[in-house]
Amino acid sequence: MLHPAAALLKAAVVCARIVEFPSSQSLSDQLSSKFGCGFEITCRSTLPQGSGLGTSSILGGTILAALWKAAGEDHSRDSLIHAILHLEQLLTTGGGWQDQCGGLYGGPKISHTKKGLPVLISTKQIQTPPGFVGDLSSHLLLVYTGTTRLARNLLQDVVRNWHSRDRRVIKNMQDLVDNAHAAEEAFTRGDMAAIGTSLTKYQRQKLVMAPGSMPKIVSLFIDKISQYIYGCCFAGAGGGGFLVGILKEPSGKKRVKELINSSAELNYFAVYDAAVDLLGIQYSAS
Repeated sequence: MLHPAAALLKAAVVCARIVEFPSSQSLSDQLSSKFGCGFEITCRSTLPQGSGLGTSSILGGTILAALWKAAGEDHSRDSLIHAILHLEQLLTTGGGWQDQCGGLYGGPKISHTKKGLPVLISTKQIQTPPGFVGDLSSHLLLVYTGTTRLARNLLQDVVRNWHSRDRRVIKNMQDLVDNAHAAEEAFTRGDMAAIGTSLTKYQRQKLVMAPGSMPKIVSLFIDKISQYIYGCCFAGAGGGGFLVGILKEPSGKKRVKELINSSAELNYFAVYDAAVDLLGIQYSAS
């Protein structure tokens, strides 16, 4: 396990094979013999810890890509996706199985992996009707709930519930797959209402895997904004961070802001602008 200080950067340097860890050689000796110099890495994220937006996986991917570029190593987006699996396990977060697919590929997409090891992920970008992604961006609702819950803690509960072989949990695993395909079909049709329905269903499915993970204040908030949205769901593993919803009308965002500003109990909530990224990871060398 890597020391917590700058753990993401350290894990990226090891995964990119810039240095070997553990090694009988010192860090400076390894860098001198392989590159004749060291590396200076600067990274930044303004998202709060436990946001649910897949920050560690996406930021880890950009660091890996930059390191490989600097070291003169070729890589594909697919190899980057799989390298992040290794990176996240070094971090011992228990996550990192799909966040990088969402962040490093642009536009709507769906990812698959077959059971068994090694984990092999395939990502397919979804074809949507002309103009639909732009319309979807205007209907996106992104709300910070002021509560956080780290993926490591939540996923430990999920794994325990899976190992219990509870019939409801086992059925829910198949339901999660079916719902993902239903969402894919909704994107293909350009059906915003159906996408919202899939989001709400996904949130309920998360609660089957981790009962009690929905904070009461968030549940109350969802009830209050239900008239303005087709559906919503916590980003990430759930339990805190950002809530993503599909507005019935773009003007609904203003109504949600007014609701938050008028409720003392929602003083930690905040609405953020959001749009669908069409490009995925972008980097350049100079």
